[in-house]
Amino acid sequence: MLAGTRPVLARAAIAPIVERVVRDAMAGSALRLQFRLPDDLPEVQIHGALLERAFGEIARNARDAMPEGGAFVVTGGVRLLSEGAVPPLAAGRYVELAFQDEGRGIAPELLPKIFDPYFSTKERGAVKGMGLGLALCLAIVHQHRGQVTAESPSSGGALLRVLLPIDARASQG
Repeated sequence: MLAGTRPVLARAAIAPIVERVVRDAMAGSALRLQFRLPDDLPEVQIHGALLERAFGEIARNARDAMPEGGAFVVTGGVRLLSEGAVPPLAAGRYVELAFQDEGRGIAPELLPKIFDPYFSTKERGAVKGMGLGLALCLAIVHQHRGQVTAESPSSGGALLRVLLPIDARASQG
């Protein structure tokens, strides 16, 4: 996929894709998976293979953040955004997927950097992680006219939210 190009999209149910990809990414781990995805979650325009990659990157980051185990909870719903609520998204209806782990969380000073290419807090022996996972995730979601946000709730862990437009007219400003 070339930078600046839009993927070829088709309307599809997102919940089964998310559940399958997360289960695959967590296979063999000690994590407890919980899915709270409503049966009536609207279809969205997607390029399945690209979004699978994005969801897989989120799941692998959560798995790496919880080497001792813990819960990974995926929830979904519809969110109505007003203009300017989540820049650069336009007002409209979005499917919101929330990925919450019980890992160590993200330090406040690191939150603005986690989507930067090559930024990583992971150690791989004498070499740090490549840091491309969340940058790739963000780029893929942007190509789907959506947005990814991250926070580290006071209750602990990390929470990533993916917003994907339901309506064809909703897009980045």
